[in-house]
Amino acid sequence: MSVKADFTVRDPAKEKQDFETLVKNNPSYLKLEAEKNAASFGVKSAYSEFFPTLSGTAGATRSDSRWPPEGNGWSLGLSASVPIFEGGSKVAQVYQAKALYNQAEANERSTKDSVVVALEQTWTALQDALETVEVQSKVLNATEERSKIAQEQYSTGFITFDNWIIIQNDLVSAKKAYLNAQANALLAEANWVQAKGETIEYAQ
Repeated sequence: MSVKADFTVRDPAKEKQDFETLVKNNPSYLKLEAEKNAASFGVKSAYSEFFPTLSGTAGATRSDSRWPPEGNGWSLGLSASVPIFEGGSKVAQVYQAKALYNQAEANERSTKDSVVVALEQTWTALQDALETVEVQSKVLNATEERSKIAQEQYSTGFITFDNWIIIQNDLVSAKKAYLNAQANALLAEANWVQAKGETIEYAQ
């Protein structure tokens, strides 16, 4: 019985991680954070519509009854406009912008909480899977030693065939359990990396 594969977990994350920091690199969270920031600018833009608009003009002229003219004239102007008659629509725009911001903020907070929970759960699952691999490895080593002893005993007639085959079956079961534990650890690692918003790059 043999398996040709590398079942080594490359991101064991043995030390407990700072989930609040990791969540800030998650693409799902970053997307919603950007949407919240955009909604915040939308609120500011809606409020800016209430501000008066100022405009200024300046000019210079020359006039005379003769050519070339010698009389100089200057003019300056300043005007201000206030959106009085559009107040109702402007208020509605502000309320709408605030509603969009509040929704974006709620989505960001909800996603952040969900990602943190997923990080905690997948990290815990990875540690459990790695611990299971260690346990199954020790069981397999002990079973292999027992199998070697049984092989010697069977060859010299100290144990019966029935006892020998039971020990060999235990060895096969231990190998299967160890391989399954390794496979589960790789799946747990994949879930952990996905929760961080990263990808696993395995060399071919």
